[in-house]
Amino acid sequence: MSTLSSMPKIPRVWGAVCGVLVAVAVVAPSASPAAPRHDAKPTPVAKQASVAEGVVTAVAAEVVKSGIKAAVAQWAPDLTKYVDPTGHALAQIQVQLEEISRRLSELLDQQQAAEQHLNCVTQRVALDPVLSRTEAWFSTLRKAARISEPSARAEVFARMYSQYDSMVSDQNHLHRALNGADGLIRACAKHIETGMKPYLSAALSRDVNDFYAVYHTAAGELLILRANMMALYPGHFPTTDAKDAALELETRWRVEREWIKPAFPASMSYDIKSGWLWRYTTITWSNKSLMTQLERDGWRVTGRSTTPSCSAVAAFVKATGRTGATALNYVKQLRVLDIPSGDTILCYDDHDKLRNYDLVRYYETYAGDVTSHWPSVAARPNDGLVNISDYSYLNG
Repeated sequence: MSTLSSMPKIPRVWGAVCGVLVAVAVVAPSASPAAPRHDAKPTPVAKQASVAEGVVTAVAAEVVKSGIKAAVAQWAPDLTKYVDPTGHALAQIQVQLEEISRRLSELLDQQQAAEQHLNCVTQRVALDPVLSRTEAWFSTLRKAARISEPSARAEVFARMYSQYDSMVSDQNHLHRALNGADGLIRACAKHIETGMKPYLSAALSRDVNDFYAVYHTAAGELLILRANMMALYPGHFPTTDAKDAALELETRWRVEREWIKPAFPASMSYDIKSGWLWRYTTITWSNKSLMTQLERDGWRVTGRSTTPSCSAVAAFVKATGRTGATALNYVKQLRVLDIPSGDTILCYDDHDKLRNYDLVRYYETYAGDVTSHWPSVAARPNDGLVNISDYSYLNG
């Protein structure tokens, strides 16, 4: 089973983009190094200060307004209060940068811990050098701002600038590898789904997004790095380069997100083996109106219908490959079925006898004259209610 479900979710790192641009751009090197290989008309020295300011404004405007509120960003700290970096000290900006770096390191550790469960390792490992270089560059950028001697700091920036072409190359390689029907996103999504069999639930989308978040974050760091180089050496770049780079990244992210399928409806889960849909939330026995409505909608409610039987519900839980409390807790963790405390439901056994059935001990007791207070489970054959191919990478 995929262990990616333990990963926290990643958020808006873009206040930090603006922050570091201001922090770094104010200390330009004393002399410009040789420009990397890119077609750009040098900007006159007299205009460099205003151009640098323009770069900051362009990047800030683009990355903040564009609403980068999904994917990467669902789990780093909320940095939106830093969208006006001029009002914050360098020390605060450094905290942001260190947090972004720490989060990427955490994500990488989580992903590598899940490696044994993902047969997409070959493609993933091929991108490891890109992630490693990105971490190293980003660390250098963070540390450079702490160097008090201007000439020493300028030397560090000059070395980084000499690798600008490599940054661009790595960014391009990263996005090429992620895309396509056979690309990294889809390849790993298929294997994450394989690890969750026989269930299909919203957990699949969560884990695929967590996997992708590693590369989404790295791409954001590469943009921060490139934008800083543009701010430091504006004479080597057209004035629209930073804006264009931000817009290009936004476009690439949109394309990549299209390879990630939407989340399965959170209100239910699907059992691939039986072809049945299971309602995630159980129903209290006193809620007769909800039971009646579910039955009208084609659902079968335990305690009121002999299907699904107690053994069918138990089989659904045991499909985890685990037993007892371990199996039931895993089902709850995946948000496949939520059994309230007590771990007991009301259902008919295979002989049409009403039972209070313990899903941990697989023990049943006679429910008497239906005075039980245990909840019921609702399930139904998937006779067209949900198009599985809309959510599954293995079936469509």
